[in-house]
Amino acid sequence: MLLAQPTPVAVWLDATDRPARLVYRGTRFTTIDEPTPLPHDVDWPTGITHPPARSGAVGWRFTARSTVTGETLVFDLLRAATGWHVVQVYT
Repeated sequence: MLLAQPTPVAVWLDATDRPARLVYRGTRFTTIDEPTPLPHDVDWPTGITHPPARSGAVGWRFTARSTVTGETLVFDLLRAATGWHVVQVYT
C-alpha cells in the first residue's frame, strides 16, 4: 500500500549500513532477507498520478517480520534530512 504520508521510523543498521531492524507503528520488525537498494529514479507505471517524490534520497526495500506477532511485511524505506521514513508497505 502506498502511504499517504511517509511514516517516520526508528531504524538499526548492520555493519554494512543495511537495515537490520526497525520499529514501525509501535511494532519491532527484524529484516529477514537481503535489503535491495532503491533506485534514485523510479519508472512509475502509467495510471499513477501522484508518485512519491524521491529527490535523490537513498533507500532500501526489504522484508521484515514482527518480533511479536510474526506478521511479515515488505518495506520501502527512504532516508530524508529528518531521518528514515517508510514510504510504502506491501503485505
